[in-house]
Amino acid sequence: MKYDKYGTIRKRIQKDRENFLDEFRNCHGIVAIAARAISRNRDWVYKQRAKSKRFVEKMDEIRRIHTQIGEDKLMQAVADGHVGAIMFLLGSRHPDYKPQLKHSGEVETRGSIVIHKPEKNKE
Repeated sequence: MKYDKYGTIRKRIQKDRENFLDEFRNCHGIVAIAARAISRNRDWVYKQRAKSKRFVEKMDEIRRIHTQIGEDKLMQAVADGHVGAIMFLLGSRHPDYKPQLKHSGEVETRGSIVIHKPEKNKE
């Protein structure tokens, strides 16, 4: 970073981080949408995460809040008797309800694959 006598670069970066966090909260924790809302891209966000532990902590807290909201809505849907929500909850928490693939039989192969490479001209 160039010499910044008045700290204007640091102030601008801090303001961009704050604006991003506000948008991140409003966009339900979706990085790409929040970054686009402040005319930045995801790379900028991840660079800021690498530079600031406080920024990481604030982003993680917003994600925890939105995850909790999602879990609350899922549990409410289960309580309301929504079959899809019940199936999702059981499938993610109980091994007896997880989809299981079972293969039976034999696989037979016939022939072989031959790759012909063109020969280089020898002159």
